[in-house]
Amino acid sequence: MIFKTRFFKWFLVLIILLPLAYFVLAHKSDHLAYSTAKVRIEHTANGYQLLKNNKPFVIKGAATDSLFLKELSQAGANTIRVYDTLGIKQILDDAYANNLSVMIDLPIQRCLRELCDFYEDETFIESNINTFTKFVSRYKDHPALLMWVLGNEIKFPKRSESKNFYSFFNRLVRSIRNSDPNHPLTTAISNSSKTQITRIALWCEPLDAIGFNSFGGLGNMENDLSKTSLLWKGPFIITEWGINGPWEAAAYTKWGAQIEDNSTKKAEQYVERYQRYINLKNGRFLGDIFFYWGKKQERTHTWYSTFLDDSTMTQTALEMTNIWKQSEVDIDLPRIKYLLIEEKGANKSLVFQPETSHDIELVLEDNTGDYTLIEWEILPENWYYRWHDVEKRPTTLFNYVSSNSLTTTFKTPKKEGPYRIFCAIKNKNGQAATTNIPFYVLKPNQKL
Repeated sequence: MIFKTRFFKWFLVLIILLPLAYFVLAHKSDHLAYSTAKVRIEHTANGYQLLKNNKPFVIKGAATDSLFLKELSQAGANTIRVYDTLGIKQILDDAYANNLSVMIDLPIQRCLRELCDFYEDETFIESNINTFTKFVSRYKDHPALLMWVLGNEIKFPKRSESKNFYSFFNRLVRSIRNSDPNHPLTTAISNSSKTQITRIALWCEPLDAIGFNSFGGLGNMENDLSKTSLLWKGPFIITEWGINGPWEAAAYTKWGAQIEDNSTKKAEQYVERYQRYINLKNGRFLGDIFFYWGKKQERTHTWYSTFLDDSTMTQTALEMTNIWKQSEVDIDLPRIKYLLIEEKGANKSLVFQPETSHDIELVLEDNTGDYTLIEWEILPENWYYRWHDVEKRPTTLFNYVSSNSLTTTFKTPKKEGPYRIFCAIKNKNGQAATTNIPFYVLKPNQKL
């Protein structure tokens, strides 16, 4: 009897110490003390509510390349959405150190124009399910984790064209839920597409929420949600929102280059869209993800970037700080009206001979903020890109810095093709306003 009692005591000790020893050894290089964060969505009398560690949590976040997390936290945000799982351990640690929660995208293979042939391959399906489930199991206990995003704009196909896709997706949902019951599952679709919502509601294993990536279509969201409410009345997250993307540009040159608004106008658009479409009083709304915090090449290196290459902050980042902190701090930045070449704007579709000199002028609004530096550079148009691929910034061909001149002269490149000249005007506080203007260079001796 004594032997059995001692054996039982030692058995209890081993049960307690072995997992602890494993945890210490497995995480001996970690500098953070982890405690699992449990996240769930509850349906209350007032609607849906996201809870983290049993406390209400409204997502105030940004899509990011995981840079500038300290600045994001200081700006008043509480969440990041990341698309690249490489280095995710460090991203989670850095987010946790900055009091930020993380929405992690799982890169599910997209169907291309309703073609989903790879989902006919059982080996492909099994491999993907196993890979994603193992990944989830590895990081499910990180305290920074908020939820899993199953694919970004994967475009749920017609069931008649790919039943196997839904078999794969539903098996994946069940597998991840079994592995990690403590974090919600969502997916992010393009706009608040009624077709996509319907297909998810009819043919998918129920998700905890649906995410909407919406830019120019933000104004349609309320109507889309109303029209699909008979099929789906669940909670939603605006998983990306912002100004119109390059694919939604309001104006183009004659050779098809998108005309980009200057940073002053873009910042105003962000504020206006937040106030009209994002600051929702809707019992189904769980929060939003601003697009984009950091540096991003999307047709140009300034379209969505809130920071420049030298980490200078733009007006949009300052406006978002006011939004997240619910403050009204004055922003003393140069405010841009126009960028003109030979007194003509981008809407004139400017075409020049090669290796010719031209005057360019940056026109500011009256009573604009102080500035100390103006930088000019010419880049080839980012002409060759593939949708959803990571774009590369073209190589700068011309670089010129002026201390205070709003006008300068530049020489067009020798090689025929589309180009842009970019201008950044900076103040002493490490803040900048940006703009650019596209132009086209003809072949030598070709007539205008």
